[in-house]
Amino acid sequence: MGLISKLLTALSIKKDNNNLPNIVHQNNSVGDFHILNNIREDILPLLYFKNGKWQNINSTSNEPSAIDLTLTISTMKPDPTGYFPSYEGLTPAQRYYFLNWLSSLNKVDDLGYPFLLLYCLERHIYENDRVTNAVSIIKQLQNTFDNDSFNYYSSVAVVWAAKKYNNVEYLSGLNLYRLPFTISVFLNLFFQKKLKADFIISNASKIGWTNKRYIRKYPELFKKELITYLKQNYGQTYFPVPSNIDKNNIHFSSLLLSNYSIPEDNRLVPVPDLLETKEVGYALLAALMKTHEKVKSYLKTHQSKYKKEKESTIKVFNSRTGYPMAKASSIERSKRELKEFGSDDYPKSELLRIASESANENGANMAIQRYSLAVLENRPLKGEIAYKTGDWDTAEEILLPCITINSESAKRLSIIYRRQKRFKDEVDMLQTAIISWQSSAFNVYKGTFIELEERLSKAKNFYQKHKEEDESIGFELQALPYDKQFLHQLINIRNSHMEKSK
Repeated sequence: MGLISKLLTALSIKKDNNNLPNIVHQNNSVGDFHILNNIREDILPLLYFKNGKWQNINSTSNEPSAIDLTLTISTMKPDPTGYFPSYEGLTPAQRYYFLNWLSSLNKVDDLGYPFLLLYCLERHIYENDRVTNAVSIIKQLQNTFDNDSFNYYSSVAVVWAAKKYNNVEYLSGLNLYRLPFTISVFLNLFFQKKLKADFIISNASKIGWTNKRYIRKYPELFKKELITYLKQNYGQTYFPVPSNIDKNNIHFSSLLLSNYSIPEDNRLVPVPDLLETKEVGYALLAALMKTHEKVKSYLKTHQSKYKKEKESTIKVFNSRTGYPMAKASSIERSKRELKEFGSDDYPKSELLRIASESANENGANMAIQRYSLAVLENRPLKGEIAYKTGDWDTAEEILLPCITINSESAKRLSIIYRRQKRFKDEVDMLQTAIISWQSSAFNVYKGTFIELEERLSKAKNFYQKHKEEDESIGFELQALPYDKQFLHQLINIRNSHMEKSK
């Protein structure tokens, strides 16, 4: 078999004299050739193209998923894509991998590719174009990629489509147990018309019930008593839709779409937060509290069983710090994630090229995001491992400098401070994180701070109620070092692109 035949076989390309394939070794232009013909028939009409015979979007659009056929591709092994990918911000090898992946949508380790397609599908929903097809593909992707981040954003997109076009059928087949909790409660009640006992128990802490001792030790007994309570109070083995919710007192939570090029007013999806109502939130909390009391009463008359199971419970602590450790499987999972994630080793020259060659500011924003990953050097993951191994002081030392570049680190620090009874430190740290991240040059997409602000509000209330127990020691925030001159270069390139587009 000749070289060309071998390459054709490896790439699953049909020989066609009228459409000769362009065999790519290093950096060749995509053009309108075979690699696009291999894309799934139901996916191709959903893609956005900036040029070529399929052009369906303005060449200056900042849509991150838009394919520019003039950009080069390569068959070399791609590096990880990193956060907030865009087609034009990908390397030639990553572009080639993405276009090939569109032929199957199979499961891959790099979530940048499904997110890139999700951006595309969200824009179709936004523009009321092929919405049913877009929703169908999103649900296919969600069934393939069981990842918390992708579950969140893909679920928000489907719920947004159902709400935007008043089509409850879009929700059919959606795994309600993998949704963000606010969405899940809303959909369970108004789509399935109930909250099952298993759902209530598995989300007890999100409902507000923190004393989960009996849930952990006696899950079957707790479930039995909860079902008994539901039967006595609602006549059902589940929590039904309340008939008397005061609609005027329902608060809404704003959930975020993943496509950062969609205008922010449209990117935020308001969903009723029924947990803030007495008819749902307080009622569920009361059910858990009464069930807890019933289990406690039962165990008092079964002392021998209680003592036996209590003695068998073993909690592991860090021998040096005295802080509790996570399960070994959880620690190993984080270590594997750190090993698999690797590091963002894009050279500065490559980031400058991406920023400069972009048709708009999107490439520069992407370069800034990738540079932020290089500055972080996987610190959020390293801090998470330190936390799980009970080395909380080290976790604080690692994570605290990250909050001006990665606001997610503030959430873990909030948990650490609360468990250390450093209530005022938690408040001060969250305030610092919000202010710092708002003004950070790395916050290129000016994301919202709703989750941190909600956490801050709860931290303030908790601090006021527990001032006498506070053991705060303060903290000193030291920013991570980075090349400010290089960052300003990227910002100047971005500003230049923005001026040209005016």
